[in-house]
Amino acid sequence: MTERGKMERGSTRLAREERGGIAVLAALGAPVLAGFAALAVDAGHAYMVRTELQSAADAAALAASMRLPDAAAALAEARTIAAENLPPGKHGEVLKDADFLVGTWDSATRTFQAGGPSPNAVRVTLRRAAANGNPLPTFLGSVLGVDFFDLEAKATAGPAKEPACLMAMHPTRKHTVYLVGPVRVTAPDCHIYANSNHPDDVVDPKDPNAFVVAKSIQAIGYGHHYLQNLTPPLEYAPYVIPDPLASLSLPPAGGCTANRLRISGATTTLSPGTYCDGLEIVSGATVTLRPGEYHIKGDHLVVDRSTLRGDDVVIFLSDSSAQLDFTRATVQLSGRRSGPYAGMVLASVRDAMTHTFDRSRLELEGVVYLLGGRVNWTNEGTPVNDAKWTTMIVDGVTFDGSGEIRINFAPHTSDVPYPAALRVVPRNGFALLE
Repeated sequence: MTERGKMERGSTRLAREERGGIAVLAALGAPVLAGFAALAVDAGHAYMVRTELQSAADAAALAASMRLPDAAAALAEARTIAAENLPPGKHGEVLKDADFLVGTWDSATRTFQAGGPSPNAVRVTLRRAAANGNPLPTFLGSVLGVDFFDLEAKATAGPAKEPACLMAMHPTRKHTVYLVGPVRVTAPDCHIYANSNHPDDVVDPKDPNAFVVAKSIQAIGYGHHYLQNLTPPLEYAPYVIPDPLASLSLPPAGGCTANRLRISGATTTLSPGTYCDGLEIVSGATVTLRPGEYHIKGDHLVVDRSTLRGDDVVIFLSDSSAQLDFTRATVQLSGRRSGPYAGMVLASVRDAMTHTFDRSRLELEGVVYLLGGRVNWTNEGTPVNDAKWTTMIVDGVTFDGSGEIRINFAPHTSDVPYPAALRVVPRNGFALLE
């Protein structure tokens, strides 16, 4: 046989051997491949069942949250809606190991805590699991030793929460939002909230020509006098809102940059620092603040017939003596744009204080955090307000004088970020999955 013939014969034999080897491998691998294909089919079925569990949990949590703060009614509603979405026999005994919990949802930490005196959320957990004797069996996955799947779906829902622009936080006192003169407070794009549980005198337009317009007006207690002048009508808040900035730590004041500084009739610029024994800007003075943090301690911050301006600033009132006194003043401040105090423009220690805004033009873009402060605000006319947004958190506020006070709220147009922690005001009749 020629050399060429021998090569062709060898090639033919080798090809037969390769085909035989592939056939053997195919025969051995076929069950494995079939097993993976079967598992894929079972996984697809499990995904469908898990989706149905999640839809049922979502529906149950949303419906139940509309019954808050009545915990018993909320839990009953959750069970009813879950059962309607998972009728008997559809997925076995899903509901026998389900959890229906009413408690508190913390938006900042994204944690749920069951129980508590002021429930604001419902959590629903639906399971198909071995732990309750009801796993989802596989059809074909046992080829690979997978006999069942454990499935779980969770949903947490509560009333939808929207931003506040005025929060009066005293827990019990009368008149936390008090209008004693014919003044109009207009805040159509945000919510006004009062924490006091006084039964009938929390929001009080005492003058027949006093009006409040907001996106909603809520109080734990209720109101008095000309409540028809509130638009929309006053609502009972569904639960107490704790201080949304309770975790905020105010920085300590440093060494004194100036002592008892009084600027009268001059135009000047100040740098960040600590202004001890107060700061007075009087007699037609104009003061511009460079960007940064300012501390006032030991006495009032006074702006009297003068102008105070600053961008990317925050003023800290470092002790209970550092109260605000603005009289026929123009105060135009925008808050910090970044850093740990982003969004803040004025902040005080949490002590009892009294602040006076008297016939002044106030453009405060950012959070005015005066938790222990009672604000006495006397208005005249309709002062210009170009601040893109303001949120005031105070102990309480009394409006007097006449004309209109406008509170703007368009944070999406501002360089000063709105803190997410202030999206806290519940909307009655609206629910939201957390």
